[in-house]
Amino acid sequence: MKTHLLALLLPAVLALSPEGRRVKSALAFGVLFGLVASPWYLRAYIWTGNPVYPFAYNIFGGKNWDAFCARMYDWSLKHYGMGRGILGLLLLPWNLTFHADRFGDGSFLILTPGPLFLALLPAAVAGALF
Repeated sequence: MKTHLLALLLPAVLALSPEGRRVKSALAFGVLFGLVASPWYLRAYIWTGNPVYPFAYNIFGGKNWDAFCARMYDWSLKHYGMGRGILGLLLLPWNLTFHADRFGDGSFLILTPGPLFLALLPAAVAGALF
């Protein structure tokens, strides 16, 4: 779901905001994020009754989908990636760079970061924090 992206970016917004404007920056970020994402959530809701279709079937339901399909889809998604915990998240840049084939069927490999991205990532993080 796209809300995972919000959870990852919000701490960066808070860390990079000036001292007295952190709450205001976080709220502005949330509103902007919602405005950008809302057309896709609205379209999915109109077509299926589930704003995050095919995810969260147990919460929202959805047309042309059932509990069996939801379980099978969830099961199939668990075969992609490398780890589900905090270590997997920390190793994500490395794994996307050198093990990109484990994150999909190969059709998106042109969009994965390369070794140059991985080499410059520490400098980008340090520049953002200091």
